[in-house]
Amino acid sequence: MAFSLASHSRQTINCTLVANSYNQKKTDLARLIEGNEFPQPDLLLEFCSRFCSHPFPKSDGTLSLWLSLWPKLSESGRAVALKLPNPCLNHIESRYRKPERARSLDNGLAWILEHDEEMFLEGLRLYPHALCRTAETIGSLSRRQWEKLEKSLWSHRLWSVPKDLSEKEFWLSAERLLRFRDLPQSLLDHFDMGCSTESARVEDFTLSLQRFLLRKRIEKIRSLTYEAQRVHSAPRVIGIGSHP
Repeated sequence: MAFSLASHSRQTINCTLVANSYNQKKTDLARLIEGNEFPQPDLLLEFCSRFCSHPFPKSDGTLSLWLSLWPKLSESGRAVALKLPNPCLNHIESRYRKPERARSLDNGLAWILEHDEEMFLEGLRLYPHALCRTAETIGSLSRRQWEKLEKSLWSHRLWSVPKDLSEKEFWLSAERLLRFRDLPQSLLDHFDMGCSTESARVEDFTLSLQRFLLRKRIEKIRSLTYEAQRVHSAPRVIGIGSHP
């Protein structure tokens, strides 16, 4: 079995394994990490060792993907990644088995991570199916198309809510989003029934809003990508007497 490792500057680190056993896969993985300048290599080995046992495949699978994503994660992000549940990680594995999906996933997951590390990690933990669908979708774009779309996200109302909210900021943000009904059902019910803010469970509402916005942002990126693809692929209409 042999790994082949490209430079970290490439979009994806290429690894090729032909494994006969999980032990061999882990041995080669340790040799690869030791022979390259990965940040926090001991933590990386601990994380990637999870892929060297059931329910993950004996072949490479998503190891090359994670080796390419690891340097992009912050130290705190790597600690969070270490605690991601196996079913979430295995969801990527299941989609990665189709070669036509692998390249799009490589690009899309890296771009989501660069856009918002919390979206990447929490999205993978809470909504792995939605996150991977969006990653596959944006991964089919060119880098230039993605950068244009990504820049437009920050002016959208779903991105206008700060991550760390005071109680006052929470209610102001919720009232702005209420005009578009972009709120979790519990908050919509609170406003629709005319309940007072003094009696509200602000901590519960805040967590509910954060998770709602996370899911909506992931879905919004996908829907905007579909729109961009339609515009890009739409045929040009040339009028009579005009020149192409």
